[in-house]
Amino acid sequence: NNAFDLWNQGMAEGVFHPQFHGREHVNIPLWLKLLQENHRIFRLAFDHGLWGLGPQIIKSERINIQASFDAIEKKEIQAQKKIIKDGLTLFNLIFGYNSKSFIANNFVWDNSLNIILFENRVDTFQGMKYQKIPLLNNAKRKMII
Repeated sequence: NNAFDLWNQGMAEGVFHPQFHGREHVNIPLWLKLLQENHRIFRLAFDHGLWGLGPQIIKSERINIQASFDAIEKKEIQAQKKIIKDGLTLFNLIFGYNSKSFIANNFVWDNSLNIILFENRVDTFQGMKYQKIPLLNNAKRKMII
């Protein structure tokens, strides 16, 4: 019941300093598509108030439902720019400061999102040794060191 109070306590005591990870941890276009197509497993999850299903449950999808910034079509990346801007505004309202860094959900994002991040005071990227590039109808995922 008091999770956010504990967050505030942890921040005040210097235990951690939150940074931006995204507005939500779900790929909205993919999720809506699966629900509109009445995908059996995702529909069942939705009916039970769930959305995130791990790869051990559903292996047939080309992109992970939790990779918010993955995309099959370029137009999805345009929508992601607005999502990032909205998310950074919410981050500031909730935490009272601008995030200086960004770590993309599942380490997937298009380089064109970097401009929006920079314009909103993000100057550092966190991740692993590779940036995963959205599929955009490619047969194989590209990665940048």
